[in-house]
Amino acid sequence: MTASALFADADYQAWLKQIKQRISVVRVGIALAVNRELIRFYWDLGGMIAAKQAESQWGDKVVPQLSHDLQRAFPDLK
Repeated sequence: MTASALFADADYQAWLKQIKQRISVVRVGIALAVNRELIRFYWDLGGMIAAKQAESQWGDKVVPQLSHDLQRAFPDLK
């Protein structure tokens, strides 16, 4: 079967449409999973920072220092 005949085949077009829909659904699911994990991480990080501030004598200066150190360690993250 030639490429043009395959492209015109209704069965192939229906199959292609299913694959494209599946890719779209999976991509959205992946994005939602990543966002969910980031929210959990940021929530946990906030809790870690609050707990460390409460148990130590570092005070509020720990947050800018931690931010600076993390930016140096992970320059590609915002």
